[in-house]
Amino acid sequence: MCEIAYIYLTWEAGNLESQNKNIWAKVMEMSELFHVEDEPDIPIQFTLKQNYPNPFNPSTTITFSLPLSGKVELKIFDLLGREVKTLANTEMRAGNHTIEWNGKGNKGNELSSGVYFYTLKSKQLL
Repeated sequence: MCEIAYIYLTWEAGNLESQNKNIWAKVMEMSELFHVEDEPDIPIQFTLKQNYPNPFNPSTTITFSLPLSGKVELKIFDLLGREVKTLANTEMRAGNHTIEWNGKGNKGNELSSGVYFYTLKSKQLL
């Protein structure tokens, strides 16, 4: 979120040099009244990182970056290509995200040890 403060200044004709000094002094005084936040860091490219820890027990964290807001799907698949868990199927804002997977399937069942793949899809990335 970015907060923007506008300052409106007026001055009368006269000694321009002394007026500029006075105006600058007033701006400095007024700037102490405002808190301006920088925009959050928005990534410039799509990134899907390696989960950590890997191998994992009992959970692992998946980190990814979205340069644009939009609907995102993050899914886990087994070696046969079967979907075993949907971790995200929702609108997400642009930025850096982390999602933790506890090793359970869509039905809440504990999945067996093994190799799993994950995919991240978003129409904004096509």
